[in-house]
Amino acid sequence: MADMKKVSSFILWLMTFCLLLGCNGGQEQHRLLADLERRDSARESITNDSLAEALVTYFDHHGSRNERMRSKYILGRTYFFLGELPHALETLYEAADCADTTAADCDFITLSNIHKQSASIFYEQVQPRSQLKELRLAEYYAWKGGDTLKAINSFSLQASAYDYLKMHDSIIAVVEKATDWY
Repeated sequence: MADMKKVSSFILWLMTFCLLLGCNGGQEQHRLLADLERRDSARESITNDSLAEALVTYFDHHGSRNERMRSKYILGRTYFFLGELPHALETLYEAADCADTTAADCDFITLSNIHKQSASIFYEQVQPRSQLKELRLAEYYAWKGGDTLKAINSFSLQASAYDYLKMHDSIIAVVEKATDWY
């Protein structure tokens, strides 16, 4: 029985090792990243930071700029769900740095999501000026990515930052313009 546990443990270790090294040509890593992205889109909490870190390690060595950005975004979201906000923010900035905004295939929607997530962290930390900066970037990249609803939503969220700053005229202007757009 003890030998069976050792064999099972070794097989699990070997599978993890292959995952990190990409023994399967990357198919499993792509599937896992897509699965985590689906869970994130469904608003499920992602708390497996070991898996997210393994994916970042893999895509840092074998992925495109968009794949590196996507994997680091998921890792940042994982840290957010774990309550590690400073670490989440640092990882989200690393993810944004992966983007090549001059490339025709740039994933502007993920880049918009990165900035929107950063804005929510600044909201929680009551840093309205930083929140505004991130929401403006989220809106800009959503427009570039062709997601009108995400762009309008990012714009409308700026009202909460203006509320912290007690800029009532700006709140009214944002709400009216967002209402018109909707």
